[in-house]
Formats: sequence, C-alpha cells, structure tokens
Amino acid sequence: MIPLPVMDRCCRSEPVVLDHLSYSAIHSFRTCPRQFLFRYVLRLPDEQTFSSLVFGTAFHSAIECHFRSILEGQPLLDLDTLLAIFWDAWHAEEKPIHFNKKEDLNSIGHLADRMLRAFQASDFARPEGRVIAIEEKIRGVVSDSCPEFVARIDLITQTDEALVVTDFKTAISRWNPAKLEVAIPQLLIYRKLIEDMTDGLPVKLNFAVLTKRKKPILTIHQVEHDSELLATTCQRVDDVWHAIQEGGFNPVPSPAHCPRCPFQETCRTW
Repeated sequence: MIPLPVMDRCCRSEPVVLDHLSYSAIHSFRTCPRQFLFRYVLRLPDEQTFSSLVFGTAFHSAIECHFRSILEGQPLLDLDTLLAIFWDAWHAEEKPIHFNKKEDLNSIGHLADRMLRAFQASDFARPEGRVIAIEEKIRGVVSDSCPEFVARIDLITQTDEALVVTDFKTAISRWNPAKLEVAIPQLLIYRKLIEDMTDGLPVKLNFAVLTKRKKPILTIHQVEHDSELLATTCQRVDDVWHAIQEGGFNPVPSPAHCPRCPFQETCRTW
C-alpha cells in the first residue's frame, strides 16, 4: 500500500499525467473519483478479484479465439476447446477469487457451458461478411485538450455495404432501453476513433449482449450514429479530464458499487 502522505500529496497538488484515457477510465471516474485515483493514477494493485470480472475476461478469451479461427480460415472451435480456453484464462488469475453467494467453481463451469452453447448457436457466432479485426487496439483524439483515447474493439467485420463494429457484453439480464442508452456513448467514441480506416464505407454499431441465465439469450442491439450525442460525450470526456486535473478525487459512497470495489481497505485507511 502506498503511504497516505504520498497519496494525499498526489491528490492535492501534483498534476496528473496520463499517457491516455479510455472509456473504462472515464466511467470509473464518474462512478467514483477515488477509485479512479487508486487504479489509473497511483496504479495500486487490486486488493481482491471478483468472480464476475474473472468470468467476463475468461469468456471474452474464448470468444476471441472463436473469431480468430474464422479470421485465419480455420475450422470453428468445438465446445470442449472453447471451455478449455475459458478455464485456462480463469486459472491464469493469480489473486484469490471472491465468489458470490451460492457460487463456486462447479456453478461457474455450468454457466460457462450454457453460455458458450448459446453463443455457438447464435447468428453472431457466424457473422455476415468478413472478419477483419479482433480485439483491435485503436488510439486517437477525442478532445484536443485531453490525452489520446485508447479503445479495444472486440470485433470488426466488413460486408459489401458497411464496416460493422461490435462490442460484446455479458450481463445478468437482458438490456432494457435505459441500459442501452447509458452504453451508447462508448460505441459512438469507437466510431469516431476508426473514421480514418473506413475507406468511405458506412459504419454500423452493435452491442452483442449474452445473458448469464439458466437459458442464456444473445441479443444484438443496433446503435444509430448520433452526432449531437457524440459531441456531448466528447464534452463530457473534456469535463472529466478537467476535474482530474483539479484533483477532484473525493469518494462517492454507494451501496451498489462499494461492495464490489477492489480498493475497499485502502479507501477505509485513507
């Protein structure tokens, strides 16, 4: 743990220097500036790792390998192979994993099996057109007054009519309109960052959301480009960066977020 005087000095007087921003970083600051300080400025290691985060990372690893086999012209991976990739990524986590109530490795395995079966049966697993990028790291300018923005796009496909940018999510339940509305700015920023690589093709934006249920359902949510909302989002990024430079790292206690925060002990000690 970093000594408190050093953290206090960083918070109050030293300018914040970051190589880049990301949508996750902006979301973290807006959720709790104190958590942002710990993770992105002081770069403290997580005190604990939650099963939901490890599950999401491991599941993304399996999905990535599925699409990479398509990109490389290889046969589709079978369920056993995808499950093996999932468990390899799961066991790569070095910290102890905190499980939720009524959750253990056996239930995690059953959930991964159900979700991978649902994924394989979906049209999303066999996208129209050509897969041209997987987990593509894009870097560019969102606001002239901020550091460059870095995004990692899960999947980019190309049809005769458009480039299709898809971000893959796992969720407890199906997204309602309010949840989609909150997520849309992320894809609008991604669209802005890939403008230089479109070769004049229109860009289509999708969220692919797979539920963590007894019967998982994969839903594609199409997102229309909204230049006014994009401008508002870029201004929001600018406002967040200004607040970061002002040292606005006060905590925002929340019964929804605090129990899931990986810096609980550090925050209490502060």
